[in-house]
Amino acid sequence: MPVCDGLEVVCTVPLPTYDGSGQLVHPDVAVFPDGFAGHDFWLAATPYPNGNANLENPSVFTDDDRRWVVPPQVRNPLVAAPPSPAHNSDPDLVFDPSSNRLRMYYRLTKDNTDDIRMQSTADGEHWSDPVSTVSARGIAIVSPAIVRQADDVWIMWSVNALNGGCQAQSTGIERRTSADGVHWSQPSAVQLVQPGFVPWHMDVQYIPSKREYWMLVAAYPKGAGCAATDLFFARSVDGVSWQTYRAPLVARIDYPAYANAVYRSTFYYDADNDAVRLWLSGAVLSDQRWVWTLSTSRWGLSELLAHVSELPAPLSGTQPVAVGPVVWDQSSPDAAQSDFP
Repeated sequence: MPVCDGLEVVCTVPLPTYDGSGQLVHPDVAVFPDGFAGHDFWLAATPYPNGNANLENPSVFTDDDRRWVVPPQVRNPLVAAPPSPAHNSDPDLVFDPSSNRLRMYYRLTKDNTDDIRMQSTADGEHWSDPVSTVSARGIAIVSPAIVRQADDVWIMWSVNALNGGCQAQSTGIERRTSADGVHWSQPSAVQLVQPGFVPWHMDVQYIPSKREYWMLVAAYPKGAGCAATDLFFARSVDGVSWQTYRAPLVARIDYPAYANAVYRSTFYYDADNDAVRLWLSGAVLSDQRWVWTLSTSRWGLSELLAHVSELPAPLSGTQPVAVGPVVWDQSSPDAAQSDFP
């Protein structure tokens, strides 16, 4: 059975989606070493078979006997589909220790407005009604990534794609702050440049043991559009100025199931073992249909940093970099069980 460790093997992650497709995108994981509501791992994601935005509704899963399952009292999706062409997307999980509640933020796009909504739970099974926390006209708050700091300062990063949306020639990453995670400041620009690429989706976490913020950025080559993203790694001390790397963490050429896009992905840093667990989402166009896959792999931090540091600081116009042969393991459920999460 594969161990899903290192650069050479990734394992598909089977999840019981409400639509029956098993195809998920926009994963976000919250990890609780001491448990939350009896579980260590919680995951939010949205089904997206063949790019069907009507099914792109936030759903939640947790761990049970080393498998991802739907919590017993939950009926996915947590958020119902709005009338088309409005749609949901981009869930993000954050724990609030002040209230001992797990929050899920997500993006509702309706009437040419991005509306970031939030609902929460004390037990993982009974969720509050969603409330609107911040909104903006146009495609202006894409892929919100929220961090709560120990001093009860909340920070949200998001992509502003007003200049063309999914086909934008440039986007900007913005940062908002809040005292409660509900009422947010006006956005300010952060300093993150992935030369030759346009940031589209991301996940951000604060790593206390490193005193750094880490980001996974799904970005596409200028002129290509958001259906051709690679995944990059970035780090920052203050969350404003970001160090980027020229080599993608995961490129479209790396795995056949991600041949067209390595999309929004998420991660967990295991400080005890100095390792990073990745949950990757992405797609391949097969027989004129988009097929989305969720997978996992575990990298030592030194291995990860060596991989993205293979090339010097980037120059404008760079292209994705090949990293050598890899193995895509379409693992059975038993194989995936051996390597949960």
